[in-house]
Order: sequence, then structure tokens, then C-alpha cells
Amino acid sequence: DVNGFSRKAVTFGAISATTRFLADVWFIVLYGNANTEKFQQLAKDVYGTYFFFCLTCRLPTLFLFLSTLAITAFLFALTEAACPTTVFITSFDAGVLPSSQFLVFGAH
Repeated sequence: DVNGFSRKAVTFGAISATTRFLADVWFIVLYGNANTEKFQQLAKDVYGTYFFFCLTCRLPTLFLFLSTLAITAFLFALTEAACPTTVFITSFDAGVLPSSQFLVFGAH
């Protein structure tokens, strides 16, 4: 049954995905037909720097990460209700195996 945490995770993922889509559309509309000189003019902020462009150009990636995190939380919540032991073992393996090189390096 999808309720409680699962519903919140799906809602958060949908909001993140929609926001990412809107940010992508904004950048395509704003910079899509720009050549090098026009892009340099458009990307500058009111202070004459590229600082705020550097911050905002990361928004689609941030929202992609948040959307992926939300769908992962949703799937973990659903599978945890069906078989919690399998979820724990699989999550443990997925965390330990990629980081085992650091554990061996630390012990060495």
C-alpha cells in the first residue's frame, strides 16, 4: 500500500523532476541560440561576473540527484514492507563492496 513515507517520496520525486525539467527548458530558451559572444553577455550577472550563472547551472543536476534519491527511497520503502531482511542485506552489500578498497587501504 502506498501511503505515508512512500507517498511523500513519490511527491518529492515528482516535484524535483518537474523543477529539473523547467530549469532545463529555461536554459534552452535563454542560451539555446547563443553564439560565444552572446552567451558571455547573457551569462554575466548584475555584478559583471559569472558567479550566479555558476550556481544556477548546477540546478538541473541537483534536482536530478534529489529525484533519484526520492525514487530510491520510495522503492526501498515498498520492498522493505515485503521483505525487510533482503533489503537490509542488499543495502549492506551495496555499501560495503564499493567502499571495501578503502577499508583494506586503511587496514594496510
